[in-house]
Amino acid sequence: MIAKRTMIHRLLMDEPLSEAPGAQVAVLLVFAGFEFDPRRDELRKGGAPIALRPKPLALLRHLLKNPARLLMKDELIAALWGPTVVTDDSLVQCVGDLRAALDDRDLRLIKTLPRRGYMLDTTVEVVTPGPVKAAAAATRPVWFLGTSAFMPADAGEMDQSLLELFHAMPRESRLKLLSLLVRPDPRNALSRRA
Repeated sequence: MIAKRTMIHRLLMDEPLSEAPGAQVAVLLVFAGFEFDPRRDELRKGGAPIALRPKPLALLRHLLKNPARLLMKDELIAALWGPTVVTDDSLVQCVGDLRAALDDRDLRLIKTLPRRGYMLDTTVEVVTPGPVKAAAAATRPVWFLGTSAFMPADAGEMDQSLLELFHAMPRESRLKLLSLLVRPDPRNALSRRA
């Protein structure tokens, strides 16, 4: 349990998990049907991102660092607002926003311990996507649609990290890669000219 908690803490503090220089491990924190990607600071359910404002997102990160542990109100206020003076009402609003995003109407995920604090009452698992999934995503076809965009054949299944990697590449490299992967669409007049 201590090793798992240390791993979660390192993930949420943006510390690399691998000892190799420059190496990063892609991981997700999975809890109660949700996924949290610490590298992107993104909460998802069923692959769909859930929008969170900065303070509820910071609260989620702090709760995930300390699953099944009572977090006192003062500790949470200090972690979220630092030296800024806020009332308990600000924390209550932040917890309410996070509960709404997690659809926690029955207060099963985030427990309130009256006059004391809050606790994330669920198991948090660290999941590392396997290399088979990444290899499968790399072989998905890319299509030219219209005159302006290259898109995956099935945008819902496109691995987001590959898309981010693609957009981070220099323009010349993207064009070269696309020229190798693009299949012309027979319905597109521009592709018939080529």
